[in-house]
Amino acid sequence: MKNLITTLVLALAILSSSISYANVEPIAPTLLIEENTFTLNMAEEDNNHFNSVYYCTIVEKVCFKAKAQIDMVQVMDSNDDIVMFLPIGSDVMHLSMDELSSGDYTINIMLEGADKIVKTNVSKK
Repeated sequence: MKNLITTLVLALAILSSSISYANVEPIAPTLLIEENTFTLNMAEEDNNHFNSVYYCTIVEKVCFKAKAQIDMVQVMDSNDDIVMFLPIGSDVMHLSMDELSSGDYTINIMLEGADKIVKTNVSKK
């Protein structure tokens, strides 16, 4: 009888732990830059196209240093309206947060030779 109870408890423990792992959604790693006036969020797979992405407090701009030439940048608001479209032609781009009003934006970056558009999200406070 003692073996039966031990077996049931062990089976319930294994079942409950497997159910709890089955309901966990994986969280994709991201690059997150948080400042007083904005938050920038980029998926790690998109961040892999850059040598660095950081906020420069001296010039108060987000700096993107890409592994390839940045051909163009498109900034879209939460209504998917284009608010800015810029040709770049360099592997370095500086994005001034002063150019954006408060709200949520998607920044689409077209890299030379890339098979997809690299995206980042910005929330301006």
